[in-house]
Amino acid sequence: MKSREIIKQVKELLKNSQTESALTLLKEHPEDERCQATLREYYIGEMDLQNAIPLAESMSRNQTVEGLISSSFLHLLQQNLQAAVETAQNAIRQDPDNCHAYNHLARALQNSGQSNRALENFAKAVAIDPDYPQAWHNLGHTQRAIGQLGVAISSYKNAVEHFPQYQSALYNMAVTYSAQQNYQHAEKIFDNLLEINPNHLLGLVNAGLNYHHQGNFAEADKCYMKALELDSNFPLTYCYKGILHNELQETEPALQYLHKAVELNPNEVEAWCELANVYEKNNNLQNAAYANQRALSIDPQNPTALIDLARIKRRENQPQQALEILQKVFWQSLSLNKQIEYWFENAEIFDKVGDYQNAFLAYSQANRLASESPRFKQINPKSFDESLQEIRNWIAAKNQNSQDTNTTADSGKDLCFLIGFPRSGTTLIDTILSSHDSIVSIEEKPTIETLLNHLKEKGQNYWSLTEPMDSKAKEELQSMYRDMIGTYADTEDKIILDKLPLRFLQSGFIHELFPEARFIFMQRHPMDAILSNFFQNYAPTKAFVHFGTLEKSAEMYLKTVSLWQDLKENLAGKLIEVRYEDLTDNPEKTIKNVCEFLGIEFDESMLDKDKRLRSRNRISTNSYAQVADDIYLHSQNRWKNYQTFFEPLKGKLESVVKSLNYKFE
Repeated sequence: MKSREIIKQVKELLKNSQTESALTLLKEHPEDERCQATLREYYIGEMDLQNAIPLAESMSRNQTVEGLISSSFLHLLQQNLQAAVETAQNAIRQDPDNCHAYNHLARALQNSGQSNRALENFAKAVAIDPDYPQAWHNLGHTQRAIGQLGVAISSYKNAVEHFPQYQSALYNMAVTYSAQQNYQHAEKIFDNLLEINPNHLLGLVNAGLNYHHQGNFAEADKCYMKALELDSNFPLTYCYKGILHNELQETEPALQYLHKAVELNPNEVEAWCELANVYEKNNNLQNAAYANQRALSIDPQNPTALIDLARIKRRENQPQQALEILQKVFWQSLSLNKQIEYWFENAEIFDKVGDYQNAFLAYSQANRLASESPRFKQINPKSFDESLQEIRNWIAAKNQNSQDTNTTADSGKDLCFLIGFPRSGTTLIDTILSSHDSIVSIEEKPTIETLLNHLKEKGQNYWSLTEPMDSKAKEELQSMYRDMIGTYADTEDKIILDKLPLRFLQSGFIHELFPEARFIFMQRHPMDAILSNFFQNYAPTKAFVHFGTLEKSAEMYLKTVSLWQDLKENLAGKLIEVRYEDLTDNPEKTIKNVCEFLGIEFDESMLDKDKRLRSRNRISTNSYAQVADDIYLHSQNRWKNYQTFFEPLKGKLESVVKSLNYKFE
């Protein structure tokens, strides 16, 4: 069979996903240089250096064009870039129509930093042979490197069209879709790749990262664990798994995996950056600064490391230096998530130096960018209002029906639910109360929410029930709740402080399930609460997507707090409302009142900052930095610094501000 016919048959086999048959056919003709060159291109394209190098070495001994091309490849591997370029150019002089020569010249040029010349030569390669998947793939690489992601994807698609099982092309196409934040398309390509090769290590690791970006943490972890089974010494897997645990606020495993990553590769800058983030969120600024310094020693211009350094300097009360650091960051080139982080940090620093106009503009920009994130867009913006309406309907129906007489043995006397509009001081009072020996805190875990979801799975929406639950149904849910909180803390002989701010919306359900349970509702000046929520870089939820502008934040406050006025009517004797301002003005008096409400003795050490922090692991809310300070006053009346921006909202807010006995001026 002639060489041309063999190559034609090989291309048909590759196009029909018969890769092994194509390779077998090529290997059957070791004397045919064109067949061996095609085999060489396959090995190089799939990064199979174990087979590519000996084949190229053998071919380079021949004084032929393909021998020169093989030599160019070997020079490139040895980082002898000038020799790689010159040898490929020599091959082209001998055969101006050899597509392989243009491809390898372009690879050498790209590695020499000459992207434009590389693009020209890749284009020549595919013009000579449009059915040359490796050249299309390499063209996509260069296009991606210069930021042309959409064009790069088209090139990868051309590669895969001619060779559907081309693993490197599938992998890089998926990674590029993910870089575009087109995570669903990326997921499909990763699935295709891993169906072809379930043991593709980089495919597994980056598929995990792609799931992580979508908020699918369970699937992300499965990918990382499979990758670790394949190679327990691959640093990037440990790095990404550590990043996952950090987002899940699981500090110990996050540190464990990240430290393993830098142990395996001390130059893994992403792991050092994440270590700085973990330590900073745990208020360990000394270790955060060390990890940050290690990251910057590897890459002094790394934008994540620079943003981290600015944050550390701000927290060390060096805001001017922090601003100067951020000015070094070319934010337009960052990923969307990093742009969001950059603008929130700018805003924090501007606020700290008293430049409130620029602070507000930076917060607005950060929130605008956050609203463009894929996780944000996955959330139905109407779902929260629909939930509120269900609760309103439930209140109306309950008011018309008889009282609940279905009692159970577990009345919830040991339970206290810490609630309030977000950013109203729930974290601060939680850290104070949980330092008491008689109290154990469960911070922002989906305890009650799991019960409500359990009912839904059984086809019962609690808010649609017009009659009280029977005793058997209550006992099942009570048992589930007790089992659940037991997994979070040792609750024996303790008052259980179950904290989740917006859970005041579920207080009706809680009161029916545990009629003796108590509630602490934190109240704060509405303007400060509204402003503070607008200032937060929240992970998107169906509630938190409504804090993206000051006006939306105000609407959220009005909708939820007006509903609370109806819900709290049934909590007489079981509720204490605590003003944030009282807590910060006179913490001892305020905490004494709360202790009396809970039936425990006040201990003055509860107000000691160091004891408070020692009694807790990581603070899992955006207040982690504030609660590391002494009880502070600077968050009172912060809204006055932004009074100009509240002017359009005065008419909406004045009545609720006054009804809660706060001042509007």
